[in-house]
Amino acid sequence: MKEIQAKDMLANNPEKMMTLAVTGMLPHNSLGRQMAKKLRVYAGAEHENMAQKPEVWNF
Repeated sequence: MKEIQAKDMLANNPEKMMTLAVTGMLPHNSLGRQMAKKLRVYAGAEHENMAQKPEVWNF
């Protein structure tokens, strides 16, 4: 079995770290596998699936 520290995984591959964390919280059955297929994780704030254009409101 292979162990990797969280700080090393966060530095090298943050998408995989978040994917493993989220999939661990999903149900471990066929429904969970379907939900995991739809999961998309991005390392930065920019991504190609930007359907909405949020604006910052200063009060």
